[in-house]
This record gives sequence, structure tokens and C-alpha cells, in this order.
Amino acid sequence: MSNITEQTTQLNTHFVEFNENVAKFVEKDNASAAARARKSLLAIGKITRDLRKQIQERKKAMKSAPKAWCFLINNLVIPFKLFFERALGLIEVVNFRELGPVDAKVDSGNGAFNVLHGTDLEEYGDKVNFKTIGGKGLTKKIHDFININIGAGKVEKRPVVVFDIEFAGKHWKNIPFSISDRSTNEQQVLIGKDFIIKNGGVIDVTKEYNLGTWHIKIIFY
Repeated sequence: MSNITEQTTQLNTHFVEFNENVAKFVEKDNASAAARARKSLLAIGKITRDLRKQIQERKKAMKSAPKAWCFLINNLVIPFKLFFERALGLIEVVNFRELGPVDAKVDSGNGAFNVLHGTDLEEYGDKVNFKTIGGKGLTKKIHDFININIGAGKVEKRPVVVFDIEFAGKHWKNIPFSISDRSTNEQQVLIGKDFIIKNGGVIDVTKEYNLGTWHIKIIFY
């Protein structure tokens, strides 16, 4: 495996070739230039994936990783950072300790809490009883309450409870879920934007069960 310095040089070369061919394509609508630009872009993707692997290996060995790299364009040193974002599908599986694996809708528009289906709620003291997926009864300590505008000027007060779950290959403790009747929804669990951000995730709405796919993003500064 090439070292980081060698691959950074290669990355610089491919960026220069990419920029040159894009310029030719824009100026002359040159199809072969477009093909060469695409080839350079694919090479850039491969090198950044290799760099990520090397960074992970160094992080394990050195307990730290480089935060940025530089490459040279027209004798200018251009610093940049690599970001690797996990691409979530519109439907993914959440594994609850109490419920097992459950299909969940991933919703980038929901910025509050995750939501779990629940009916027949009975609150007593700091706990709530409810029936959830598969008619299973649960008793959970109330972590909080949230008010949700459900339209027509009506506000629904929902209890929030926490669960230990497994998602995206990681174990997560004390993850909040509001409890609401989702019996008319195809997926009875909704994953909100806040939790998606914790996973470093982006959503590919054209895919389902897409965990494990990563997007590579390069930011210049």
C-alpha cells in the first residue's frame, strides 16, 4: 500500500487532470475530455478510500490521525479535509433490547426525537405503560415530555422514554424515543435527524437497507 505522501501526490495529479478536462469539456463540449474527467474522479475516489484505511490504521497505532492534507496546484499549497459520511437508506433496521430487530423509517425532516409506536398509554408517577409493536406491553421510566403540533391547532403531549439499541453496527445507550400511535404507518419506528447526525449520516432516499455505504466529501479551506 502506498504511503500517505505518495497518495497525496497522486491525488494532486488527478485533481489537476480533472480540472483541465472539465475546462475542455465546458469550452468545447469535448466528449473524450468528459470521459477523462470521469476517470480522474473515479481515481480520486479510490485514493481517498485508501487514505481513509491508512488513517484508521494509524489512529489505532498512534491514538491520533492527521486532520488535514495538502496538495499543490499551480505552485499553491491547498489544504483540504476528507469527510466520510455514512449513507443511510430510507428504511433501516434498529435492534431494540426489548423488541428485537425492527424496520425503521429514516426521516431527515424530523428534528426532534425518534418515535416508537405505542397505544393505551397509562402514566403513573414517573413511569408509563403502553402497548407497542406486536402488541407487546412495556413499562418505561419517563425521561421527558414533548409537545407536537398535529395540525388544526391541536397539540399532542407525548412522553419520551429511552432505549438501548443497536444501529449501524454500534451499540447506543439511553437513546430517546417519543411514544405515539403509528398504527397507520407502514414503519412503526421513526429515526429522527438528530440521531442521524450522531451517525455521521446522510440519507439516500432511493435506497433501503443501505448501511455500510459511505460517501466521500472533500472540503477545501
